[in-house]
Amino acid sequence: MTITRRSMTGGLLGVWAAASAGGFRTPAAGDVAAQPGAGPEFLTATELSFVSAYADALIPDTDTPGAVSVGVPALFDRMMATWAGAKTRGDLRRLLADLQRDLAQALGKPFEEASGDARLQALTVVDAQRFAAEPATIPGEYRQFKILITRLYYSTHVGATVELRYEPIPGDWKSDIPFSDVGRSWAK
Repeated sequence: MTITRRSMTGGLLGVWAAASAGGFRTPAAGDVAAQPGAGPEFLTATELSFVSAYADALIPDTDTPGAVSVGVPALFDRMMATWAGAKTRGDLRRLLADLQRDLAQALGKPFEEASGDARLQALTVVDAQRFAAEPATIPGEYRQFKILITRLYYSTHVGATVELRYEPIPGDWKSDIPFSDVGRSWAK
């Protein structure tokens, strides 16, 4: 997939616009479930469970909090409830149902019930199949979904400042250094 400056800017502006329009904030782990009567606004409980398992497989907890720990499934749900149009919502529901089916077939049981390693193996197989079926230059529905989950993670405080190690005064520009010297990407 070729990412252009225009597609990257458009994606980031989309996340920003959705955050601004919906007024959502980054919830702490379990924040949404802890509120009396709180729950998904757009996703069904089954869909939210699947999105949570998918986000956890995509960006698990490591030495930094993962997607579920920083509330990406709740952010995704809020974005779909407040920003997405009817066509986007319908397309998303169809995509989630197809993904659930494909991943359950690859695992022999629901994706949400599988271990982390089994989820990653099944996701690798389904990724390869879906990426092969989509054009490489224009992201299809599956890639857009995966990109959105990732962008939501990196738009959180943890994603932007802990995972990427935010440095407010970056210092000297070094255009070509070995990754082993830094160990992680930086947001500047």
